[in-house]
Amino acid sequence: MAIREAQKRRRERDLFALYGHSTLELWRAKTLNYYRSHLSQYIVAVVIVLGFVVDVAEAQLLPDEGSEGERVFLLLDIVITAFFTVEILVNLFASSADCFRIFCAQALILKKSVPGQIYCIKAYEEDFSECVPPPQTVSASSARRHSF
Repeated sequence: MAIREAQKRRRERDLFALYGHSTLELWRAKTLNYYRSHLSQYIVAVVIVLGFVVDVAEAQLLPDEGSEGERVFLLLDIVITAFFTVEILVNLFASSADCFRIFCAQALILKKSVPGQIYCIKAYEEDFSECVPPPQTVSASSARRHSF
C-alpha cells in the first residue's frame, strides 16, 4: 500500500514539474494520459464493435414501428451516440493544450484520407464508368514537413 502511495505521489510530482501548478493543465494532462491508455482505447474499440453488432441485429430483425424492439434499438443507438459524443469531447479537452495542436493533427490526417474514400464510393456508385484518377497521395517527405 505504501509503495502505491509513493508511486502516486511521484506521478503527481512529475505532472507538476511538466505542467506547472495550474489545476486546468493538470486535469488536461491526466485526461490525456487516461485517453491514451490501453484501457481507454479498448473500451472505445468494444463500443465500436457493440455499435456494429447493434446495427446488424437491427437490420436483421427489422422491428415494427412503435414496437418494443424499435424502442430498444433506438435507446441503444442514443446511448452509443452519447458515448462517442463524450469521447470526442474528452479527446478535444485532452488535446486542447497548445491550441488544439494534437487534435488538429488528427483531423488533418482524417481530412487527407477522406478524398480517397469519396473517390472509391463515387467509382463504386458509377460502376467505374468515369475513370478519374484517385487524389494525389502525400509523400513521406511532405507528411514530415506538415506533421505537428
